[in-house]
Amino acid sequence: MKSNKTWLTFTLGLYIIYSLQGVLYSSGSFFTQGLLLLFLLIGVFGFIKTFTQKSPNPKFVGIWAIFFILLTISYVISPKEVNGYAYEAIGLATTFGQYKNICFVILSFFATYYFTKRSKITDKYVIILGLILVGTAVLRYFYSLQILQEESSRDEFQNNAAYCIIAIVPFMPYLFKKRRLIAGIIALALVALVLNAAKRGAIVSLIVALGFTAIYLLRRSRMSPFRQFMLIMLVVGVTAFMYYYSIQNEFLMDRIDDTREGNIGTREVAYAMLWQHWINADIFHQFFGYGLMQTVNVWGNTAHNDWLELLTDNGILGVSIYLAFFISLFRYIKGMKDNMLLKLGAYLAVIILLVKTLFSMGYTDFVNVPLIVALGIFVGRYESNKLLSNAEH
Repeated sequence: MKSNKTWLTFTLGLYIIYSLQGVLYSSGSFFTQGLLLLFLLIGVFGFIKTFTQKSPNPKFVGIWAIFFILLTISYVISPKEVNGYAYEAIGLATTFGQYKNICFVILSFFATYYFTKRSKITDKYVIILGLILVGTAVLRYFYSLQILQEESSRDEFQNNAAYCIIAIVPFMPYLFKKRRLIAGIIALALVALVLNAAKRGAIVSLIVALGFTAIYLLRRSRMSPFRQFMLIMLVVGVTAFMYYYSIQNEFLMDRIDDTREGNIGTREVAYAMLWQHWINADIFHQFFGYGLMQTVNVWGNTAHNDWLELLTDNGILGVSIYLAFFISLFRYIKGMKDNMLLKLGAYLAVIILLVKTLFSMGYTDFVNVPLIVALGIFVGRYESNKLLSNAEH
């Protein structure tokens, strides 16, 4: 068990160091590529070992593996270059970049799930990891902010690094368990950063996560009436903070007003065009799709919506497997017993990921790795506890 925990820590360390490229050291170097390659090799090892060990795995793990195999086959048989010449027109792009991100996101689950399942991971371990990931996300946020300030002549802009903040939310319940005051201060600071970034998708993800957490705790935990009252007051306080902070930001309010009026920018055109393209396709392409990143050939850029991306690239087959993964994962988490923190953390990870699939990128976005790592660790811990319980009986 000790060696598995050591490997887990080593793997997480690789990810954290790699994610800080450009922040603490130059990006795109031989060193960073070596980190990535080593992480992916560990992910492949975890993938193989997960399905060659005797202990059973949750159903969604197998579906996640099938999804990865489908995307790998899609990459192999697809053209290695796409040309975004219309509308957003990103120009010539290679499919390798997207496939590399797919590998990073999907294999990060197997890299963490396999070693966690065979280790005894404590709450303290998860809390320390959560704090490190919070620090990493904040560093990336301010690094991105600095770049935007240097490159933009305007004072108002959107900071995509808000999604880095959102991705570490599943670890927050563990921080609140041990250090509530510190966790509360951190949470408010993170909320302020997300609002300041003016990314509507990140704000929606945050609101959904906070709302779900409040409802979950009120319905599932054995709280005294006083604690329930305090939780409601906390929700009201955070809501008031978000409202007050938002109305001070004119740029953010303008973007919120645009959303209310149904203006979601160029994605309105993209979504309609990609849907119409699939509707007009022949039966073969409707079912199997056109290949990896083919949305670029249709729209000029990737879809920024997983379901339309899959519908174009991998057809009904890809969408069906992805949908089956989420349904199976939700059923698995619902069936978790005894450990409320594990269940809440897993729920938050999958809910944030699902929300992101609707207006951004899920399985192709490197930023989502902490969400997948959280799932790997929480599910791995639950399965490890089940194995220990069965061994005792």
